[in-house]
Amino acid sequence: MGDRAQVHIEHAGVYYYIHLEGYKVFEQVAAGLKNAGGPENLPPSDKIAGIVFDSINTNLGRTRGLGISSEPYEGVYRYVSVNAIDRTVTVRTIYEDSDDDGEYSITEFIEQFF
Repeated sequence: MGDRAQVHIEHAGVYYYIHLEGYKVFEQVAAGLKNAGGPENLPPSDKIAGIVFDSINTNLGRTRGLGISSEPYEGVYRYVSVNAIDRTVTVRTIYEDSDDDGEYSITEFIEQFF
């Protein structure tokens, strides 16, 4: 079925679904946040959803295997939630134990996964 992942942009109520190469989701979100200006120069929270999706789509280099929804997807292996207002990122790996799971500041998240 692929290596599925989900990215939730909390303030926008948007969920992105990645069907293949979900193991790359943490680094793709970190790249998007870093390229958006990093934690010090991050744009307003309403622009974060587009920036993160663009990073995922560009870096995975495909137009298939991605989805956008207002509802969470089921059966994903990796989950990232970005709270642009509180400037935090929550990471959860489902179906396996991971030392990466937890809540990070945007700075910590970029340092850990970029």
